Amino acid sequence: MVFTNFFHSKELMQTYEHSSRHTPYMVVAFDDEEFPQAHMLVVRRNGKCRIYGEGEYREGVNPEKIFDAMLSAFTRTISFPTLYIQISDLSRKMFAYKYLRRQHYFGIHWLQVHNSLHSKSPQERISAKQLRWVAYARKMKVSTTLVESEADLDDFYRVMRTYYNYHLRKFCPARNFFLNLMYSDSAKLFLTWYRGRPIAACAIICTQTSETDVPDGRDAYLWFGAYKTKSHPRLHPDVVTVWNVMNWCHSHKIRHLRFMDVGLPFFKNAYYDFIMRFGGKSVGTVRWFHFFPNILNALLRRIFH
Repeated sequence: MVFTNFFHSKELMQTYEHSSRHTPYMVVAFDDEEFPQAHMLVVRRNGKCRIYGEGEYREGVNPEKIFDAMLSAFTRTISFPTLYIQISDLSRKMFAYKYLRRQHYFGIHWLQVHNSLHSKSPQERISAKQLRWVAYARKMKVSTTLVESEADLDDFYRVMRTYYNYHLRKFCPARNFFLNLMYSDSAKLFLTWYRGRPIAACAIICTQTSETDVPDGRDAYLWFGAYKTKSHPRLHPDVVTVWNVMNWCHSHKIRHLRFMDVGLPFFKNAYYDFIMRFGGKSVGTVRWFHFFPNILNALLRRIFH
């Protein structure tokens, strides 16, 4: 079995192992002959466990039943003082629905946005206003480059850390985390420059979703992003950076650019409005949670049932 999903890879697990405040767990399912059938990476940080997607499975197995077994084993192992387990970015909205309910997980509706890059070019989807902002930024010599040296990584991390310090609900990993991503074949780090100074940064993950995907037919996930929009409002560093990354993905045969952690659909969401101006498609999805202790989880299940 060839494993292709970066979010459940040994490489990402080792990256987390060398990053402070993170504890990764690899849950593996074996058959009767002790041959691995599936695996799933769980990352714990500050008492919160996160699972991106349902994991990877051998062909011919029942993913939902094996997912149920792996999740059950992990949920029994982890307990308070862990606050909760969160499962996001499942391949299908109803994946393992009955098994998650049976294990006392509850779902919260979430927003998911992706841009299809295989059917139309980015320029055919972006709004006219955004395109004018991009044209102005180009006129002012704003450019976006890949981070390929540790000197550039220092600038990248400085922008990222400053931005996340002003957004208390977000967390910026340590520099070593991004250093490992820089040397990974599955990750790309970008810096946007103006007059020799970095004004934006973002990180994407290019990952295959199955063994049958060809190398140039992957999906890209915009995982981290930081933009100096207040200090450079006329240059719109957020628009320029996302636009340039989208064009990079299109030129490298990426099928979809997927935006992670878009947010809840119940309130006004500035980030959602921003990325929808690039012509993305919005899809309703569900994030699943299990809180500890169990009495708290039972109360939240009644509220969100």
